[in-house]
Amino acid sequence: MTTLDEILKMQLKVMMAKWLSGDDATLIPAVAVGTMPANVSATGTIDATTESVVATLPNGCASVAVQITGTWVGQLDFQGSVDGTNYQSVEASNGTASVNATASNDIFVLPGAGYTKIRVYGTLITSGAAVVTMNASIGVAASIQTGSLPAGGNWLGKVGMSAFSIPITLTVTNDVYTVGDVVGGLITLPAAVRAVGGISKIDTITLAGVSALAYQLWFFNADIATPAADNAAFTLVAADELKVLGIVPIAAGDYYAAASAFNVATVYPTSLLVKAAAASTSIYAYLKATAVTTPGTTTLYLNVKGRYLD
Repeated sequence: MTTLDEILKMQLKVMMAKWLSGDDATLIPAVAVGTMPANVSATGTIDATTESVVATLPNGCASVAVQITGTWVGQLDFQGSVDGTNYQSVEASNGTASVNATASNDIFVLPGAGYTKIRVYGTLITSGAAVVTMNASIGVAASIQTGSLPAGGNWLGKVGMSAFSIPITLTVTNDVYTVGDVVGGLITLPAAVRAVGGISKIDTITLAGVSALAYQLWFFNADIATPAADNAAFTLVAADELKVLGIVPIAAGDYYAAASAFNVATVYPTSLLVKAAAASTSIYAYLKATAVTTPGTTTLYLNVKGRYLD
């Protein structure tokens, strides 16, 4: 008994035989294969005002490379047209700057997508002759960043470091501090955010000194209304309220004694985000005494580590 699978195989053999012999070409219709567009080149010489070299762009054109050589004096403009008749200025890049015209020899890249024609136009030629070579390429357009990135989060891949570590040496008084006194004066943390007005996350704070003393580290986006020097009272007013970014306590129990007669405390703030003022990349801080203390030294070492979020 013949199975269904065997029947289908026999039918397929018959159909293939007919198609190969030409008896029934409709069994497998012909497929028209079009010609892929190719790159287009254009060359010419511009030795008088209003002369131009024009490249008619192929379908799928992504960019147009232009090389200008020769000895000439004047100005050549880069222009594009959608309807093939009316031209407007087009931005070109030489890899270091974006321009709409040139007065010297160089190699430029212009966008090709959307245009039907790109031309180099002699706006003013006073002497000599400029030799123009153009190549319109099929493919994906190149994206060229020639200017500075604006402030804020502008990521071209991953640019620069994502973490920071800011060491600070505090000069202090080896004498009695009362509760609420400032220890070491104003602390400036430069580049604590990547861009002006940016945001960072504080991950760790390390404080080293001779004595294991309790403090609070207050973070601000600007100095307080009444700046405080070392061993002066830490005085806040209503105007300081919006400047406060966060407070991190450093307890006496956070320290570990080192063999060389100093103590080190490392604390880990939980999700402490700090935002710089609109025109700054710095964060500011004050170390405040929370007990009657004597540092036992004239130097404390502070290190603030975190990650950029802008």
